[in-house]
Amino acid sequence: MRCRSRAVLAAAMLVMLPVVEAHTGGSSYVDVRVEPNTAAPQLQVDVALPDVAAALRLDRDADGRLRWREVLAAQLEIASYLQARLQMSSAGRPCHPGPIAQPLLVDRDTGRHLRMLLAFSCAEQGGQLSLDASPWFVELADQGVYVTSDGGSDQVLLLTKDRPAAALDAAHQQGFRRFWILGALHLLSGYDHLAFLALLLLGAVRRSNPAIGMRSLLWETARIATAFTAAHSITLALAATGALQIPAAPVEIAIAASIFITAVVVFAGADRWIGWPLAFGFGLVHGLGFANVLAELLTGRSLLAPLLGFNLGIEVAQLLVIAVVAPLLWQALSRPRLLRSTSAASALLLAGLSVYWMAQRWP
Repeated sequence: MRCRSRAVLAAAMLVMLPVVEAHTGGSSYVDVRVEPNTAAPQLQVDVALPDVAAALRLDRDADGRLRWREVLAAQLEIASYLQARLQMSSAGRPCHPGPIAQPLLVDRDTGRHLRMLLAFSCAEQGGQLSLDASPWFVELADQGVYVTSDGGSDQVLLLTKDRPAAALDAAHQQGFRRFWILGALHLLSGYDHLAFLALLLLGAVRRSNPAIGMRSLLWETARIATAFTAAHSITLALAATGALQIPAAPVEIAIAASIFITAVVVFAGADRWIGWPLAFGFGLVHGLGFANVLAELLTGRSLLAPLLGFNLGIEVAQLLVIAVVAPLLWQALSRPRLLRSTSAASALLLAGLSVYWMAQRWP
């Protein structure tokens, strides 16, 4: 029985703690622009500046400060780097990169980005355009690349390591369905959000009464999930519609801080656990993080479908994680000593990781 309990708890930890592998990289954005009756699509690429600076070692004098003159001096190298990692094709035939414009520095809600305009020439005019970013994810495996067409928020794709290529077909990218998929992928690829959710589940299982068992755990989990949902829905709606505007940098630091505080509470023990109030309070902060991503994909058009779809996607992904992990943790209630030691170790691990994230995100 003891071996079985340890095996079950180990499985639960393995499910919850992939969040410690690495911190998610900054999001990048590609807007595909095609002039009518031409075979020369252009890509407006906003790449997270720290990512391209690290990949190409743009700080050439190694003084720890990246200057604009260093970026300009390397603009051809940057363009070649991006063109090699964003491959266009038309009707199945590769397009060839052409001239570029001078880079610009832009501040998006998700941080500072380097904007470059890449030109491609295609032999097939008017053919089905496809974008393949497979080489991108060889070096930036934890990043997401959001793709829009002609600046339209109703045509959005998210390219990831697991889905690096897609046809740029508006009929496949429309509205509500597209945004709920984006919401689900954002939560499942957001290691900080998963870390927070993992800690909430650890606190819930430590709080549950072993004599009641699964019913107690499900009740505590339901309260936490409802509180987190209500909170992040509020700030997601306010921020995505422009009613509440907070820069991305302090929000990301606050999200990391929420993980640290929750880890400390979990480590302190079940008698100090305040599940749903904690989930609600920090859910407000996490909602701002969700909104910073969503706001980048909206262009002032109707917000209802994207907002509802993105929020639903977050909830689907959250419930999926809870549905997988909660039954495994319930098995651990029969071994309270093992549960205490393992959850304490996990809380310490995630607390240390959150400190690293706060330092990494500090301006």
